[in-house]
Amino acid sequence: MRTKLDSWDIESFVAVGTTMNFKAAAEMLNMSPSALSRRIVKIETQLGTKLLERTTREVKLTLAGKQFLDRAHEILANIDQLVTVIKNEGAPRSTSVTIASIPSVASNVLPDAMRTFSEAHPTVRLKIKDMTTNDVLDAVQSGEAEFGITSYGTFDDALDFVPIIRAAYILVAPKDHELAGRRSVAWGELVEHRVISTWKSSGVRMVMDVELAKIGKRLNWYYEVQQMYTVLALVERGLGIAPVPSFFFSTRDARDMRAIPLIEPILWVDLGLVRRRGQTLRPHAAEFWDVMVEQLRRSNQAAGIGYSIA
Repeated sequence: MRTKLDSWDIESFVAVGTTMNFKAAAEMLNMSPSALSRRIVKIETQLGTKLLERTTREVKLTLAGKQFLDRAHEILANIDQLVTVIKNEGAPRSTSVTIASIPSVASNVLPDAMRTFSEAHPTVRLKIKDMTTNDVLDAVQSGEAEFGITSYGTFDDALDFVPIIRAAYILVAPKDHELAGRRSVAWGELVEHRVISTWKSSGVRMVMDVELAKIGKRLNWYYEVQQMYTVLALVERGLGIAPVPSFFFSTRDARDMRAIPLIEPILWVDLGLVRRRGQTLRPHAAEFWDVMVEQLRRSNQAAGIGYSIA
């Protein structure tokens, strides 16, 4: 049986999904909270899935709810654009592309790629989800993002990872640290110092732990944080030293910190793009993928941090 939802249903869900509050959403829509609640139940019944988890204290989106909210925003935007096109007798229609990216790439490499793409496609909106590695993978696998940008980790068979850059791990230390003037540092020497790392679940950490375990080495972490830029911020403040892939270390960082090659062994990690296996990207997403590949290569060559492998 065909699902019957109208634009008012979609607008009602968007109001709830955006505010996460039935009372506030009902006021926006000029209706009662109870009527809005019944409408959401109707939508969930039509779709055959729960979109919201509701308690007396909070409202949260389910995974299906997050997916539906993203699509609902696009549907409402397209309706508005369609009206505009008709009124303006054929004005260009806007579409959108959603990308998930680890924050270090989102803040450094992604802006130039976005500018290049937007110059060629000024009416296409770009939605960037800056997330941890695991969240990037979840967003791609669930369809929330058309593709993701991340470092290599342990991926599900449902995903394809296309490596673009390969770079070595380096040791980042405050400029006045006792190791800062060294030409190289062995991994085994790190045990004598306060080491900062990302969480175990991050792609960068997983690669490092697995490779060190192969040669019988293990590091004890003094501080663990979620994001790589937080790692660098803690190093900059003198709280410790950190092994990181060289593509995370910029010339700006070099003013207050030092990068020293890590040896015995030299470990490598890949940075690249991930998409659902067997997926055919929509034309604009495919074009942004190509722009992103080129931008990653360019930034890699400019910084001299590793080498391109795709």
